Amino acid sequence: MIQGVQTQQQPDNAGGLVTLPSLLGLPETASPNCRDIEFGLGGAFGKRAGVSSTNSVVLTSTAGWASVDFGAAALRWHVVAAGTGIYASSNRGTAYVAVATNRSQYFQSFERSKSFLMAASDTYDRVMYWAGSVGTFFLGMPISSAPAAKYPLDFGGFLLLMNGSGGYGRVVTYADNNAIATDPWTSSFEVGSSQDDEITGGTSYNTRAYIFTKYTTHQVSQVGGNPDFSVRQIKDWGAVPHTIEKVTYGDLGEVIICLGYDKRVRIFDGSDERIISTPAEQNNNLTPLYFENINGAQITRCHAEVDTQKQLYKLWVVMSPSTEVTHCFNLNLRTGAWFPYTADTIQSATMALSNNTRVLLQVAQAGRVSIVDSGNTDNGVAIDEVYDSRPLFGPTPGTVSKHRRVEFFFAPTSSGTIYFQDVQNLNRTFGVARDTFVLSGASATVLAKKVIDLPVSQSVIQFRMSNSASTAPPWTCVRYDVEKTPLGTGDS
Repeated sequence: MIQGVQTQQQPDNAGGLVTLPSLLGLPETASPNCRDIEFGLGGAFGKRAGVSSTNSVVLTSTAGWASVDFGAAALRWHVVAAGTGIYASSNRGTAYVAVATNRSQYFQSFERSKSFLMAASDTYDRVMYWAGSVGTFFLGMPISSAPAAKYPLDFGGFLLLMNGSGGYGRVVTYADNNAIATDPWTSSFEVGSSQDDEITGGTSYNTRAYIFTKYTTHQVSQVGGNPDFSVRQIKDWGAVPHTIEKVTYGDLGEVIICLGYDKRVRIFDGSDERIISTPAEQNNNLTPLYFENINGAQITRCHAEVDTQKQLYKLWVVMSPSTEVTHCFNLNLRTGAWFPYTADTIQSATMALSNNTRVLLQVAQAGRVSIVDSGNTDNGVAIDEVYDSRPLFGPTPGTVSKHRRVEFFFAPTSSGTIYFQDVQNLNRTFGVARDTFVLSGASATVLAKKVIDLPVSQSVIQFRMSNSASTAPPWTCVRYDVEKTPLGTGDS
């Protein structure tokens, strides 16, 4: 259980975005303001990689309501809900064929049940299923029996259809997953909560299912006989639709992770939970990218996917005052560091397999499917990254120091022109670039070293690194050191 695990202290070099008001107590490589910076292992940080499009012909202008990787017989399909249809690609996003029509242009949900891919929608479209055979289409579930529902979940040999239409938002209707097209769908149970509540999703975990509403969490156990399931409420917090995932988090092993309507991210092991978004929740007046700034009126447009290659929980969010997805909060599942990327109108994402390789495919609202971490730009658009250091000082913020220089060590493949700016004594405005240096990407040494002269006598300094929307390959800083000589206490 989470509360029973003696976790190792998070290292100071975990870094990431930290927006806590305690600006003078940030970890070593933490940043109070960063954008499009990836924080890796061992304290390394640097410009993120870009994305490159796979489909030369865009799907529709309202694409990405859901996407999934679906294996059927000898083929793997990348399936995308776009416009009023559902499209499938057998070559990992290069070309698509239509496999369903007459869908609402709003968020959908996919779930595998036995050999079928189930499709449901947040607007109660008819639930459909598809076997994945070439040249075939999704088939609609029997209207006379199977209910319209928002979220399908396969659990314990049953297909559960959750949040039914017509005022049955807390009802789960289920049938044997071997007979979904012929079952009368007369079996159901209800999760207890208030009348204004509704189911927002669920997942199977270990031997149980966990069903979330806006306000509560329920544990579902299979007992067999009549009834088939036992249900009990176990938590007084819920989850936002399409943000519920299972991840391997640090030394806790596999846990459930989700965003709540309170704009906090929790991990949960079926018994205990832990809020893990704390470092980036509050407004520090230095960055607009913090969890409390998520547009609450549009929180159901947030969605998540797990990048199993890089071990990231990627949460696409709508930052105020926007009404569409604007950024992606990345959680490094090994270190616990959060860091935000620019991600305008990304509607869905999924890990996709092909030829024993796995990539993360994201779908933009304009119909473009792209491979994440596959280029130096975002489909030709330069990445404008920014990294602000934490405030740097001697033994105390009141100790004046003669600063001499800053030494940076970069990975030998780092490229681009880096602009170095600094500010003293907690001022808000960075000055003009003090120095500019070029990383060639072909260092003959193990690490590329760059030294910036910083002849200032101040108590607190802070620096900014950026590269002015360069299209060069990403750079990675593995360490930096500030050389200074303490002069004593007092005003600088």
